[in-house]
Amino acid sequence: MSETRAPYATSTSTVCPVIVNAEAALKAAHHLKSAVRRLKFTLHLCHSCPVASECGAISEINRQIELAITEVTQEWGLNA
Repeated sequence: MSETRAPYATSTSTVCPVIVNAEAALKAAHHLKSAVRRLKFTLHLCHSCPVASECGAISEINRQIELAITEVTQEWGLNA
């Protein structure tokens, strides 16, 4: 019976810390993507909120999300 491995798996039995961290980052990225999509889907609720005109929370949260995405984009050299 042959072992099925990911295309990036090492050929030795040692655990590669780069692969471990890359897999953790990919998992976190997937969770972030899902969470941001859920947030975007629920933002329409702000339109019917009675305190929406006085609420700075969503603007601040959006600013922080944008800042985090910008930082990662710059760190990885993804800005075109």
